[in-house]
Amino acid sequence: MSPIIQSVDISIIIPVFNKLTLTQNMLASLVKTLPQNLSVEVIIVDDASTDDTASWLATVSKADLASPQIKSLLVLRNAHNFGYAKSNNLAAEQAQGAILALLNNDLVLEQEWLEPMLSMFERYPSRPIIVGNLQFQPCTNKLDHAGFDVRFDTESDRPVIEHRRESISTEPEKVFAVTGACCLIKRQTFETLGGFDEVYINGGEDVDLCMKVTQAGGACWIVPTSRVWHHVSQTRGLQEDRDKKNSLRLFQLWHKQISQALEKSCAELLAGACDEDSLIKRMASEFVAGKRSLAPVAVKAMAQKYVRTEIARLGATIDE
Repeated sequence: MSPIIQSVDISIIIPVFNKLTLTQNMLASLVKTLPQNLSVEVIIVDDASTDDTASWLATVSKADLASPQIKSLLVLRNAHNFGYAKSNNLAAEQAQGAILALLNNDLVLEQEWLEPMLSMFERYPSRPIIVGNLQFQPCTNKLDHAGFDVRFDTESDRPVIEHRRESISTEPEKVFAVTGACCLIKRQTFETLGGFDEVYINGGEDVDLCMKVTQAGGACWIVPTSRVWHHVSQTRGLQEDRDKKNSLRLFQLWHKQISQALEKSCAELLAGACDEDSLIKRMASEFVAGKRSLAPVAVKAMAQKYVRTEIARLGATIDE
């Protein structure tokens, strides 16, 4: 663990892999949206890009970013394609800001995206928190991420950790987890928790970090007044086998937390399936409405069963 030395307010970490135009557009939006009263360092990690990214980054200096808030620019070049988790960890080891802003290179930042997120650290100065925001898809103009939730998918008959895509209030809201595409966390918290788990390959490491934050007594927050555009999965892409392995690790390590988050969805299923006068139906309905702090035994058992079944399913699929 590196000593906590603060020479700037925020360290902005941007891992990149190819897609140079997206990186350039993202940096342009960053320069335009930084608050005037902050001192910032930018750390770009080129994860062994194979396009013109490396040659372009070799020519970029702090002066090219043309922002008085940016006090330094550091470009790291990975010898091999290490992936999202290790790239961020390597950058965090070099960071000197009190707060880490972890940003994908396929974002376009809106005005005042940063200030509402930073305000959460003033609200909770001594508690470990990780802060996310609302993210919209440029191709559809629709909300793509308002935090992660856990629910039972009746079509696939299995529990899923999925993006919340419903609109929420303007007030900050606790959520199960936030995406690593755009999030803030104190550097000391990140280091104390060991950073990202590098066993994950471009998927699941953000939720895993969120689980470590909540396990440490903290919370995950979405700040709806902070909004960005996100070209989803443009840099890394999607790979089914890799994603299954990531999901299996996540469910194995955090089955208790996932089961607890799944209880509300299971209670909704029970409330709809039971007879009208059923005690279980009434208990489940009260739990969904927030009138009971503890789920009925049937709800807990259902959630735990679904998570165990999903772990077995993922393991069998990967072994094949």
